[in-house]
Amino acid sequence: GVVILLLGGLITPALPQLVKEMPDIPEIYFIYLMFVLQSSIGYFFSYKISFLSATQKSYQVRFFDIITSIFQTILQIGSLLIFHNYIVYLAISIVCPFIKNVVVTIIVNKQYPFLKEKASKLSKEEEKGIRKNVLAMFIYKVSSTLSSTIDTILVSLFMGIVEVGIYSNYHLIISYSNQLFSTVLGTITPSLGNFFVSNDDKKKIRLLNTLQLVYYWLGTYLAVGLVVLFNPFIELWL
Repeated sequence: GVVILLLGGLITPALPQLVKEMPDIPEIYFIYLMFVLQSSIGYFFSYKISFLSATQKSYQVRFFDIITSIFQTILQIGSLLIFHNYIVYLAISIVCPFIKNVVVTIIVNKQYPFLKEKASKLSKEEEKGIRKNVLAMFIYKVSSTLSSTIDTILVSLFMGIVEVGIYSNYHLIISYSNQLFSTVLGTITPSLGNFFVSNDDKKKIRLLNTLQLVYYWLGTYLAVGLVVLFNPFIELWL
């Protein structure tokens, strides 16, 4: 979280170079920093939320996600109708997830009080394995984030803000489609972790091949639907 805040803050002076037509908005830099804060705040609580997922209790996180999303949407609609202020809208999108993360952290601390105790020192072999897995996860997260955002940066750099707005409509549909698959299929992640720990390589490979086949068919079905209906839907939307 701290790294994202620092990197986001360092990029702030370079915004005019990243956007072809910089909009004439007095609070543009402040709005950008609010987006940076919104992106980084969840990382300060991620280890507690990840522990719930590892213990196959991610349904608790999903419940608070749904409640927070509904409450946040109502507040944001109300703020736009009453204040007509985008900064208030963004502030709500920062405060609501922050409160949700704090509540989930309190629940985790009550359910697993040993997490607040000082852990025993790991062996060098265990530390090496953890570092290797954390590095792999870090590279995966960075690459997935870049792959989903670099296109928007390139469009704004070479074409302009208007084109980014048009492109963002397509990107929004793809993002929500990915979110739907992640929500549905992500619930099996803890079970997969337990399966891989307690079974031999032959069973692991068989399950992996099965999941890849399922993902392939689901992805193909969604891709065909998007290709056929993308432009008609955007025309109706806009």
